[in-house]
Amino acid sequence: MANHVTSGIEIVEGNDAVKEWFAGLCERITIPVDERESYEAFRPVYEMFDEWPESEHDMNTYSWFHENIGPKWCHVFDADSDRLMFESAWHFPEALFLRIHQEAHKIDPNVIMSAHYDDEMPNFFGSCVYADGELYDEEYWDERNYHYIEVKFWWDEDEDGPEPEDFDSSEAYEKMWDVIQDDINSMVESLKEYRKEMAEEDASD
Repeated sequence: MANHVTSGIEIVEGNDAVKEWFAGLCERITIPVDERESYEAFRPVYEMFDEWPESEHDMNTYSWFHENIGPKWCHVFDADSDRLMFESAWHFPEALFLRIHQEAHKIDPNVIMSAHYDDEMPNFFGSCVYADGELYDEEYWDERNYHYIEVKFWWDEDEDGPEPEDFDSSEAYEKMWDVIQDDINSMVESLKEYRKEMAEEDASD
């Protein structure tokens, strides 16, 4: 059974037009309360856009999802006017997130978007920043390098010895979210510095 990965994407900076577009995207994927026939509150992710690239695979198959969404399955579980949240198999929907950003970039060429994701264990977590129609940068953490940021989600008695009574994994989750936000802030600042340098070079030509 696939591990579930939770992820989200939102606008960091953008003009009113792209924020209105994103709010409309959230509204589009949400089933109105009076139209719900079951517990499902959101439409399938392939209904997010009217058009998708041509594919030899049928929509809503694993192969089509791999090409256009990323993971073999993915669904929205929360949406408001400025953020979309997803659950998917094994990894975050990187192809879908890029598509969302590319559509936003058509409306506002300067839009900056961020994404975050975490595995249910979590075996890994990370964050991304999108700009100029592409993935600008990504930070990724997994169990091989958790010790660098001093997070410990579980206690391995074979490696660590008897579990102390005061071990609390909730502290690791709090640290995880701090790391994600710090990484996003750092990537956004790096992007802004890069844009500033490019603008100064253009102005000096």
